Amino acid sequence: MHKLRILFKSILSIALLLCCFNTFAQPCQTITANVTSTSPAADLVDTNIIKICKGTTVTFSGNATFSTSGTGATYEWKFNDGIILPGTTVSRNFPEEGVYVVDFVVTDPNSCVNKNCDSRRVIQVSTTPHFNQIQKPDTVCLNSVATIIGIVTPVIGEYNCAPPVSDTTFLPDGGGVSYTTSIDVTCFTPCDTVATAQDIESICITLEHSYIGDLDAKIICPNNQQAVLFNTFNGGGSGQFFGVPVDQFPANGPIDNEYCSGTQYCFAPSATWGPLTTMVTNTTPVSCTASDMSVTNGNSIIGGDYQPEGSYASLIGCPLNGTWTIQITDHLTSDNGHIFNWGINFSQNLGSYSFTPTYPQQSWASNSEIIGTLNGGKDILIKPETNGGLHCYTFQVVDAFNCPYDTTVCVYVVDPGNPGADTAFKLCLNQGGINAFDYLGGNPTAGGTWSGTGVNTQGVFDPAVAGVGFHDITYSQSIWNCDTSATITINVVNDVVMDFSFDLNPACDRDTVQFTNLSEPGQYWWNFGDGTNPPDDTTVNPLHIYQSQDIYSVRLTVRNLDGCKDSIIKLVDIRHPLIAEFTSDVDSVCQGE
Repeated sequence: MHKLRILFKSILSIALLLCCFNTFAQPCQTITANVTSTSPAADLVDTNIIKICKGTTVTFSGNATFSTSGTGATYEWKFNDGIILPGTTVSRNFPEEGVYVVDFVVTDPNSCVNKNCDSRRVIQVSTTPHFNQIQKPDTVCLNSVATIIGIVTPVIGEYNCAPPVSDTTFLPDGGGVSYTTSIDVTCFTPCDTVATAQDIESICITLEHSYIGDLDAKIICPNNQQAVLFNTFNGGGSGQFFGVPVDQFPANGPIDNEYCSGTQYCFAPSATWGPLTTMVTNTTPVSCTASDMSVTNGNSIIGGDYQPEGSYASLIGCPLNGTWTIQITDHLTSDNGHIFNWGINFSQNLGSYSFTPTYPQQSWASNSEIIGTLNGGKDILIKPETNGGLHCYTFQVVDAFNCPYDTTVCVYVVDPGNPGADTAFKLCLNQGGINAFDYLGGNPTAGGTWSGTGVNTQGVFDPAVAGVGFHDITYSQSIWNCDTSATITINVVNDVVMDFSFDLNPACDRDTVQFTNLSEPGQYWWNFGDGTNPPDDTTVNPLHIYQSQDIYSVRLTVRNLDGCKDSIIKLVDIRHPLIAEFTSDVDSVCQGE
């Protein structure tokens, strides 16, 4: 009985001791964290992605269910940039573009956390596009048409899930000793695992070593699954180098531990070069001068992509998050080296939250100089019509996140001068020269040049030189490579056909003259030369009475149907003295008869 009592006390003491040191592990309850809502709401298609513009504040709300109890639980929103916000409802502003990831993490008093992987949300913040590919002319001539082609170039919103690069690791002379260097991957969810060999695109190591025949290297994933990267110890390596080392005696002395540079070697399933064990002759000559001026010469394995010795299929099932380790074993003595850095390139299909913006709305702000659009409004036709200098236009786009962006596009407008506006009119063949500048439309500026039939360099147009018919004469202004002009179309028509006759009907004190118009159709003005008819008589065939006998200059002015005007003058002599005359029946008589 005494022994039993002592045994019981011993068991009780051990139990109390274990209790005090919490060595009895309590099984974790099941915790499920739920993101109940976000404002703005998540995308309708990608329901875990929130797409916003820069400067937007997002509110996150969540709760959790517990298989046992939620008393004392803590709630945290953990962002990939290190920010942690406590509470079931939190808000955060995103002033910088890019991609953010937040995990809603619930922890009970026993440090048990939720294991569900649907409590992650991705925030994609719209990126500012580039407009440097817009095509435009450097200069545009005033009153000329030019095209501006609107081009918007998206900037990819990148979520770089590549793990950090490790620090330098010294590989001292071994003899069967293994050296490790590790990185921690944290950007995936706990549920993300290696599903195929292609999920690991490559593993790259930058190193130098004075003898490749010493080494083998493997990758070890967080749950200790492994794959061989290279095994040149068993693969025929002899005197080749990795990188550019110092290889001097005594081995492992201060000078022998020096180096010149490392070379990057990547191990990728898609590599065209085979494993290193089959590529030991793929070398290039190198040389390195140590601090004591001794020189190492040799052949180094060429850097680049090689297939791994072992398939990455052996890593299927590895969790992506966790510690990934490179283990290099040095099997022989007398040589050393360094790993300067290394990293894993995971497939972009894994945890890839990057996005490339699209711009369904592209247009130009209203501007009176835009005379037309092309390509659905992305391209414009401009015609600056006033003032030289910089003329600017605004290209505006709205991306699929409904975020607006715009840019100002300016062209230099060259004003060669104002030639006025095109005009047209008639001239008569016999009209004589005119100053064509006076016939330009608009408000032309002087100093231009003239060209065309019938016009001289001073701008005098002579219809008699040009001849009957239509003639285009051009007034041009020019500066740099810009020319502008206005055209006058002149219709030169024949002279006016005109004539008249008259019949005199004399009287004692007043004479009547009947005038007959022999001219072509048109308008007529008669001036009878006796001062009796201002304004001129417009009768076609007038009858005029002169009050006294004299010689009069009668002028007929005619404007024909083409608008040509001319006149003709004839002298009308109405002088007629009285002539007395008599006769007798005899030529002699007798006195007294």
